[in-house]
Amino acid sequence: MKPWDIKGNFDGRGPSDAFTMPLWEKFDPTDFYFALRVESDVNMTIACFVPAEYFDLSGKMFYDSMPITKHLPPYLEEILPGMYEADIPIHEVRRVLLDRGFTYNHFFQKVVDKQEGNKLFAYDLL
Repeated sequence: MKPWDIKGNFDGRGPSDAFTMPLWEKFDPTDFYFALRVESDVNMTIACFVPAEYFDLSGKMFYDSMPITKHLPPYLEEILPGMYEADIPIHEVRRVLLDRGFTYNHFFQKVVDKQEGNKLFAYDLL
């Protein structure tokens, strides 16, 4: 079972962290795609992450928390599930993520690039 295979309970609550966290333990940076953009109005680099297998199946962002911070550089701060920001130049963030084993994906980048301004931060991608 993968974390994205889990559905909420009949009362609308999702599964507990005690149930989902072990499902993420096997994941490492090579299991994730990333895309980057710059929010010029605040001069911040935005890094978006998605489990590669999930994206390959759905073509969508994964809008749930993913315990991947242990794989990320310390300057990336989570702003929403799967989205992080840093006041580091985009080319430096890209280099570090590639060095750590994350995979840049052109198709995921297109999904992120389609979003304008605050739409990136709304949960309405695809």
